[in-house]
Amino acid sequence: LDDVARQGKVLYVAASDTPAWKMAQANTLARAQGWTPFIATQVLYNLTERTVEFELVPMGLELGVAIQPWSPLGGGVLTGKYSREDVSSESTDTDAARHSMVQNMGFLTERNLDIVDELKAVAGEVGATPSQVALRWLVDQPGVVAPIVGARKLEQLEDNLGCLSVTLSDDQAARLDAVSRPAPIFPNSFGASDAFRNAVDGEERIEGGFRDVYR
Repeated sequence: LDDVARQGKVLYVAASDTPAWKMAQANTLARAQGWTPFIATQVLYNLTERTVEFELVPMGLELGVAIQPWSPLGGGVLTGKYSREDVSSESTDTDAARHSMVQNMGFLTERNLDIVDELKAVAGEVGATPSQVALRWLVDQPGVVAPIVGARKLEQLEDNLGCLSVTLSDDQAARLDAVSRPAPIFPNSFGASDAFRNAVDGEERIEGGFRDVYR
């Protein structure tokens, strides 16, 4: 990859769906050797899938690797087009293959539809579509530079781009964060425990886990 960058065949290199430890290892080696580092990584990231916030996003912020979310609308679930009847049905969608894919990828769940309920409420408050609010929330997240939208029709693309005109209040953003926040994983879960917090002094006291202490 460094060879093709030096030859001018590509300007930059990036990765997709790569573990944070491997990205960190690669970029540390690249910088030590004077090679071309990864400048971005594509990851599954949206209101229904936020586990990248435990490792991949902190890695990106620390190493200057841009976050490019794919499936920013959760396979279409965050558009508000699906209902709870769709969770167990074979297909009520006109696109049966799409409906099946959304189910198989785990996007169509009761938890995610609870997120959609809050998303619709916020959308009504700001005069936008659920898609626009979901994309606005994502664009506002640390490290995110360019969600990869999957619009199949011009009107879908125009609707998606409308997110740039949406502004969320702190309260609205907090509500979306609260309803979609994933359960912490180790070591974040251990770092968030009362025992660990009590062992940390003053300004180093943490809310989210080890990540904040290391910063």
